[in-house]
Amino acid sequence: MSCSRSRSGKHGCSGADIRGTAADVRRVESPANQLAHYLLSQGVQPEDRVAICMERSPEMIVGILGALKAGAAYVPLDPSYPAERLAYMLEDAAPTVLLTEERLIADLPVMALLLISLDAPHSPVREQVVDNPDVGVLGLTPGHPAYVIYTSGSTGLPKGVIVEHRGVCNLAILQQQTFHVQRGKKVLQLASFSFDACCWEWVMALCSGASLVLASRDRLAPGDPLLTDITTSSDYPLDRSASGAGRDDGGSAAPGAGSTGRSRGSLWRR
Repeated sequence: MSCSRSRSGKHGCSGADIRGTAADVRRVESPANQLAHYLLSQGVQPEDRVAICMERSPEMIVGILGALKAGAAYVPLDPSYPAERLAYMLEDAAPTVLLTEERLIADLPVMALLLISLDAPHSPVREQVVDNPDVGVLGLTPGHPAYVIYTSGSTGLPKGVIVEHRGVCNLAILQQQTFHVQRGKKVLQLASFSFDACCWEWVMALCSGASLVLASRDRLAPGDPLLTDITTSSDYPLDRSASGAGRDDGGSAAPGAGSTGRSRGSLWRR
């Protein structure tokens, strides 16, 4: 997915900020490329799913971009979910890889899949090259899945919804044309990563060279900290559907403008 490549800005860094501390674009771009190359070396290919169970952090952005750069579809899993829900989503999505962090491993369901801790001190991911993978060699097309979002399951079991690469790129183009997103500006990441509205925010920032400001979980509850973040940490409109997404309460598949979400189909299992 070429449109997800971050670019450094003249008046500041583009990439991920957390709690007001700026992270240089190299903090997410180079590690994401290394992760992509490692995933490819493990046999990951287009239409494969890469599950991501991590707290909100620049490293989670690395996981998302690394999965996309490898041609896979990422499946966000909120670590606060009950173990039964996580186990169901992992079994249903059938990912080939699970990306996580060291402190969460003990609480994850036991599954027969490759587990990669992105904060492990001696991870083989860090031995990979930092160049972008060749999209042409991957055989990646706009119709391949980019990510899978699960519904809340309020009417039954959660259902996975596929969003294709063309939908994410269409969203990026629409945002750039509508909001004139510029390098050096800020976009607040308010929505939960398990909520489809999150794509509105990280795509707006990282596809345009702006900075993505990650609000920590404890600042997402209604109150003065959240109001402060909304008014001071974003130069562009937030997706109004994300106003409830910060609850991290199960997510919903509601593709943003220009995206193409669809229920599980022929792309899901082969």
